[in-house]
Amino acid sequence: LELGSAAQVLAPAARPRVDLILAMPRPPQFARLLPIISSLGVDTLWLTGAARVENGFWSSHLLRSDRAADLRAELVAGLAQTGATSLPRLRVERSLRRAIDGAASAAVGHPPPLRLLAHPRRSNAAPVSMLLDALAQADASQAGGRGR
Repeated sequence: LELGSAAQVLAPAARPRVDLILAMPRPPQFARLLPIISSLGVDTLWLTGAARVENGFWSSHLLRSDRAADLRAELVAGLAQTGATSLPRLRVERSLRRAIDGAASAAVGHPPPLRLLAHPRRSNAAPVSMLLDALAQADASQAGGRGR
């Protein structure tokens, strides 16, 4: 059995290039989703507001700073299922527009990510087309800023 050099074996794994923008779910579902999200290899989880996100959802015990250990435990539980070692980063942004801008600015210097949109409405519905237009504008402004 040959393991290779210590540098190869101990080198940290590359972070996955999958970000997830998720409308804040109800707190019980949020707790159930965290292990699933981390087991899928998500790099950054962006929690954002939406039309049906109630203000009370933002008071989830997992989002309180004094309960960070509980949040981490839920994410680690998902990693344990897959053997992965990259803990997802969590970003909370109540505005969808700012979450999209934040995700686009985080991707500067990287190849454009594959973007998949899951929405319960038709693809030409107003909220979906607005989101796709915002993503295209963020990509265009990001590409314009690289040349400067």
